[in-house]
Amino acid sequence: ECTFTKQRSDSALRVLFSGSLRLKCKTACCQRWYFTFNGAECTGPLPIESIIYLDQGSPELNSTINIHRTST
Repeated sequence: ECTFTKQRSDSALRVLFSGSLRLKCKTACCQRWYFTFNGAECTGPLPIESIIYLDQGSPELNSTINIHRTST
């Protein structure tokens, strides 16, 4: 958790994420990561989010799908 106090009404906060996102599942699955401000999800102008969906694929090739993605 990071705390910032806005000093001026004409200022803005730029939010960036750089890191690894992981999704592990045995069947088709979806995961969503997002930022919150003051305990609420950002909605305006748009949410700041990442969504990854994985199809089950071929069970004989891999019984557990385990994907790591670098995100910037």
